[in-house]
Amino acid sequence: MRRPVPAGLRARLTTGAATAATLLAISLLACQGAPQQSAPQKLGSARALAAQTKTAPRATSPFRNPSKTPPPPRSGEQLPPEAIEQAIAAAREQRANNNEIGAASELRKCANKIPQSPRCEAELGLILVDEKMRQADAMYYLKEAVNAPDASIDADLYRRLGEALRAKGQSEDASRAFRYLLEREPDRAENHVALSTALQGVPERLEEAADELAAARELDASNVEWIYDEGLLRAQIAGQAERAVVLLEDYIGKTKGQNPEREQILLGRVAELKATAEMEQSGKPKQPPATRRARAPCNELRARANRAAFTTRLRSCAREEWERWRFMATCPQVQKISCA
Repeated sequence: MRRPVPAGLRARLTTGAATAATLLAISLLACQGAPQQSAPQKLGSARALAAQTKTAPRATSPFRNPSKTPPPPRSGEQLPPEAIEQAIAAAREQRANNNEIGAASELRKCANKIPQSPRCEAELGLILVDEKMRQADAMYYLKEAVNAPDASIDADLYRRLGEALRAKGQSEDASRAFRYLLEREPDRAENHVALSTALQGVPERLEEAADELAAARELDASNVEWIYDEGLLRAQIAGQAERAVVLLEDYIGKTKGQNPEREQILLGRVAELKATAEMEQSGKPKQPPATRRARAPCNELRARANRAAFTTRLRSCAREEWERWRFMATCPQVQKISCA
């Protein structure tokens, strides 16, 4: 029979075993030595690192972005004339019910086909022009329609085409649409004014713009603002200072006392234009009269220009802001500023 181990001896044996295990672990670590560090590696140049970290180019998407990329080249067989008329009629019915998507779907049946249907594409462009994500498509169809004369397009459609293109800053194409409009309605003064407004967006065609205003005044002499507009345009055209003086003085006489501020500005401008007209007639350089009164309007405009915050789109101006821009444009001492 085994004798029991005393409690004190058992405790000493347990402590001794733990101490021996600790010493053994320390000796093993000492034999292994300190952990070895990897040798430092030289970093490559910034260009090499960039080449290593550069991601692979994204694959070209098979889908077209209609806000930036126009439709593919014209293809597909065009519908018969009767079917085109049906598609246009169905689209107009859909638009009357405020279903723009349905209207566009109907018109796509005859748009961008061979041969072209300018009328169909004009209707489609006018639907898409108000959609922000369809701007490339809209401009493609509007320009295709206006650059292909079509006897089946009526005056109202050409008017809407011109207004849409002018609002998008496409002055040349807008003027083309308004010329087609004038072919259909030559006796409406407003059509000449619309063409003049579009031509004013093309700097080298200001004289044509002024001539269209003159044609509008011949058809309707009751609108004195057209005298004012033509006068300011003539003032910007070389060799037409004398005509501008006649127009602006006529306007001042017909609106005497209605707008004193504008009247004072125009009087100063007329003084400068008279000096310019004398110089043009004599062929000798001559400085405008350096009177304080003549220069005061330009000084006032310069102060306004420094306080104003205008940007580049002219056609959305309020009437007052647009007039200020035109005063600045015709004042040689004030930098041109446009308004939004």
